[in-house]
Amino acid sequence: MEEYKPKFLLHEGDLFPDVTLFNQDIEERSIYKVVSKYTILFFYPEDDTPTCTKEACGLRDNLARLKEHDCTVFGISPDSAKSHQKFISKYGLNYDLLTDKDHLLADALGIWGEKFTFGRAYEGLHRVSYILNQEKKIQHLIYPVESQNHTQQILDRINS
Repeated sequence: MEEYKPKFLLHEGDLFPDVTLFNQDIEERSIYKVVSKYTILFFYPEDDTPTCTKEACGLRDNLARLKEHDCTVFGISPDSAKSHQKFISKYGLNYDLLTDKDHLLADALGIWGEKFTFGRAYEGLHRVSYILNQEKKIQHLIYPVESQNHTQQILDRINS
């Protein structure tokens, strides 16, 4: 099953690309303009699916804990701004969701590719999170992500 894992092109210690993506309100969000100690970028396959919802809501419920460590959180998927708006509204998400519509960033990171789920192979976004430090270097890369325990995975790494 090795062929169905991400082909990471950037690793811990590498500088994250200087990217600007649009959020749910079609406002630009530049990763390099974030001034917090940590920038958490969690890539997820699709809005309002069971596992993605569990992950997103877990981060929502624990955002205050993450902010205690000076973290800014962004969710990133190929979904549209309109889809992100509905997802945020339905679940009361309290952070921006960014659109990587044509999966250009995911391609550059090596996290868009062949996946195998429920007995079938298909192309899609791998569930991966990046913890960036103030200099926008990848301090930690989280894979595999445990959706219901993702906040703890993040805290364990920033506290190590």
